[in-house]
Order: sequence, then C-alpha cells, then structure tokens
Amino acid sequence: MARAELFVCAFLVMFGNIAAISTRHVNYKECLQDDALITTIIALSLQQCLEECAMRISCLSLNYRREVYLCEIYSVTTGIFVGNVRFTGDCLHILRQDILEPEYPANCACTNGQTCIPDSSACEIRECPNLDIPRGVVYGNKKSIGSRLLVKCDPVRLGASNRPYGVHCQSNGAWNYTPTCPEYQGCYSDNHARALLPHDGIFNDLMTLQMCFNHCNGYNYAGAQSEDECYCGDTLDESLQRPESECSAPCFGDFTQTCGGSWRGSVYKLV
Repeated sequence: MARAELFVCAFLVMFGNIAAISTRHVNYKECLQDDALITTIIALSLQQCLEECAMRISCLSLNYRREVYLCEIYSVTTGIFVGNVRFTGDCLHILRQDILEPEYPANCACTNGQTCIPDSSACEIRECPNLDIPRGVVYGNKKSIGSRLLVKCDPVRLGASNRPYGVHCQSNGAWNYTPTCPEYQGCYSDNHARALLPHDGIFNDLMTLQMCFNHCNGYNYAGAQSEDECYCGDTLDESLQRPESECSAPCFGDFTQTCGGSWRGSVYKLV
C-alpha cells in the first residue's frame, strides 16, 4: 500500500489546556471500505477528524474525504481499499497508531460512565447505539453524549405537517426514547360491522394523521376517515380491505395527508 509522509497538526481542548495532535503517515491514494464502521461524521476538518479518532479507544483507523469534509471512524485497520475517484488525496486513510498524541499527566477523572484513554488524562467519547427506525428517516449522524437527532416518519405518505421527533443521547449512553413510526396497512371499508374494534372515535374539523395517532395512543391501530374522523382499535378485520383508490379524501387539517373516504378508513398500525 502506497504511503506518504504527511504531518498534520490539530488542536483539541481538554480540561482547559490546549494540546497538539499530529499524524505520522497518511495513505493518500486509497481509502478503507469495511462494515466495521463505528460512526460517520459530516462537516469536519481533518484536524477534527483526527481528534474524533483519538478520543475513541475503539478507533483503529479513519478515512477523511476532503471533497465533502466527511470523517469515517473504523474499528479495523485492514479490509477492502478503494482508490480515489476524483483526484489523488481526495480521500485520506490514517491508522490510529500513526496519530501522534501529546503526552498527558497520568491522571484521569472521567464522568458519565466514560472510559479513560490509557496513559492519558483524556476521556473516551461515549456514544449511543445506532438509531434504526423502521419507516422513519433519521436526520443527523452524531451519536456522542449530548448530541441530538431528528427522526421523521414516512415523509412521503404523512405529508407536510408530519413533525419530526427530537431525540438526544443521554449521559448513560442511551437515547432518551426511541420513536416508533406507524405502518400503513391500507384502505378499509368501515361499515356497521366495523373494521376496527373497539371503535373509539373522534371528530375534528382540523383532523390530521398525527391527531389521530395521538388519540389512538395505547391502541394497536388508528384509522383516519371521511376527512375529519378518527377511529381506534386493537383488532383489524382484513377481509374489509378495499382498493387504494377508494381512500383519497384529504384530511381537513392537512390537505397533503389522506384521511380515508366516505365509509373508508386509511388504517395505520401503531405498535
């Protein structure tokens, strides 16, 4: 693997003291591509990317993509290497062993369950686990303590008023909660036999899917119907499913959303 000498200085602030960090070698012709990716962080300088690796015991190497300011932290040093596409040096690969960290006093006082980096006064960055939300889109990618992500559920079907959930990574290394996104079941006929049982319902001239979901909290299903109605239930009669063309009425509170039709309900599974 071709490697070149490159000295890059970065600065990081620890406990009020400024300490220099640099790297000895950089592979400027190829970058690692492997499933052992710990985290990806956008909008970082190379110096900040070096810092992110240095503050993680689990980091063994990193990629830095200069064209898009992208930092990729890996827990491995070997794997498949891919050449630069745009120009030599577009993507840099740096091994943890080549990062020259400054000497620190041999004392460490970490809080919030963080781990001391060996032979250092620095504390390892602690992160929350990856946030995987079925039927949801996660905005943001920093998972360290105190970071905040936004989760938006099915932005195509749920329309413009579908507000994102805000979640943050707590000091114990866990998200404050895990959002769940309703799963669309289809269009159902709602005759007097009722597609959803029990048939807990409300009427509201400002009906939206979110209003219906909130009303049906605790039930298995929610059905928005006839533009301004909402019904809840724990069981769904699948024999009453109808073609999607029969559920085309806009919700009165948000015309970008669909609230069933006449005696037709747009049904979502909540749990």
